[in-house]
Amino acid sequence: MAVKTLSIRSVAFVLCLYSCAAGPAALAQTESRDVYAEAASAFQQGRLDEAEQNLRSAIAVEPNRPNLLGLLGLVLDAKKEYEQAEPFHQRALNLAPHSAGLWNNFGNHYLAQGNEDQAQSAFLQVLPIEPGHTNANLQLARIALSHNQGAEGLRYLDNLKPSDRADTAVQLLRARCLHSVGQPAAAMAIVDRLEKGAGGDARFAFSLGGALAEWGRYDRAEAAFSRALETDPANIDILHNVGLAALRAGHLDRAQNVFEIAVQQSPDDVESIFNLARVHAAKGDRETALVLLARARRLAPNRSDLLVYMAKMYEDAGFFSGAADAYDEYLKLQPDDHTARRERGFTFCRLSRMKTGLPDLDWYVKQYPRDPVGHFELGLCEALGDTAQAFQQLAEALRVNPDFTSARQARGWLLGREGKWNEALPELQSVVEREPKNSMALLQLGRNYLELDRPRRSDISGARKSWPPSTGASLCSSIAPCGNWGRTKKRRTSSINSKPLLLTVRL
Repeated sequence: MAVKTLSIRSVAFVLCLYSCAAGPAALAQTESRDVYAEAASAFQQGRLDEAEQNLRSAIAVEPNRPNLLGLLGLVLDAKKEYEQAEPFHQRALNLAPHSAGLWNNFGNHYLAQGNEDQAQSAFLQVLPIEPGHTNANLQLARIALSHNQGAEGLRYLDNLKPSDRADTAVQLLRARCLHSVGQPAAAMAIVDRLEKGAGGDARFAFSLGGALAEWGRYDRAEAAFSRALETDPANIDILHNVGLAALRAGHLDRAQNVFEIAVQQSPDDVESIFNLARVHAAKGDRETALVLLARARRLAPNRSDLLVYMAKMYEDAGFFSGAADAYDEYLKLQPDDHTARRERGFTFCRLSRMKTGLPDLDWYVKQYPRDPVGHFELGLCEALGDTAQAFQQLAEALRVNPDFTSARQARGWLLGREGKWNEALPELQSVVEREPKNSMALLQLGRNYLELDRPRRSDISGARKSWPPSTGASLCSSIAPCGNWGRTKKRRTSSINSKPLLLTVRL
């Protein structure tokens, strides 16, 4: 679930400011109110331009004071001028390589840019100098967890002082590490204890919701995000998280209400519109979902995740021209998505544009000969022209995966189309045994029995129950009991088998 949480970058910036507040005092070379102290005060009060100007002037006079150089690096980081900040951090460390504070701030500098690898290297330099350093151990634990190294994260948390370990945020981080190493009960015990003592702390509720969503506990995540929302009802990030948790929890009405509020507050917010479309899709309202997706696409025409989701929605709704267009646009942005290329080819085949679709599918099966879906889709596409090739591809799909019922059903349909009813029968029987509610397979099997003069009314009745709108099912079930086999056969092209088979892939 793509629940929005405070990113490492956001946390790093907060911690950077925290460490800066403490760092200047540790680095100060004099207690007099010199330019360093004045710049540090300006920095802490948010007067960044003033602090920068004073520090640059001082460094021009005293270029070898690491505290001045390090503080200027922090000021520039706070202004997001990272390229300018880096050489000042490096110059400070060259002059004071055993300063835990300077290494810590250098780690925060990289973390603020999202560069976890270099941040990790910098924070690791802190621990030999100051093993219990709070920020360095916390950030190393977070980075380890982000790499699925929960056990390593726990070791860093164990380095902390007892007073630091008791902090709510640290306890929640410990719970996440425990969960990642296969101790969900211990993790939930910490969460239960924290929830009892959290009161109305919205920030904690938001962080807790993120952890619970990460663990798939969407009901509780929704409740936690909802508590955070009570304190800030207009916060779009919290609204999104409430809605996403509700969607994953299956609380679709709640999710719809939340995202409708988000869209009302920010009519051009693509994320809100996109998520509202997801909710309508989950409720089975494809028409409304596609209208919302089209609106989101106008606002963000180059958003790849939107385009590929839209393509799949069009495909599911049977609007293959829309799906092909969306796949085309998506692949311009993500040309290395080979699965999307395969699906584009299959979509063109479903539009009877084999010359456009076959090259994609041919290319795909050569690249991925062990993917049964590629052979299956190529087989269906070939069924519109080269029947021998179609049988070959479907056989290969079943060789790779003998339990691939969609390929077996397609082969049964193709055998029936060729009039090979005896060969088709065991294929379709196998599908129906595995998927007794597969209405199309039931219809095909019923048709097969009729052609072989072996009436099996139960199969047609099963199809009618599984697929009430099916004209073909109603036709066969009403005629077959009367013994009108000839009449049924005459009308077969208008009922069951007159169009190319369109299957949902079931692996």
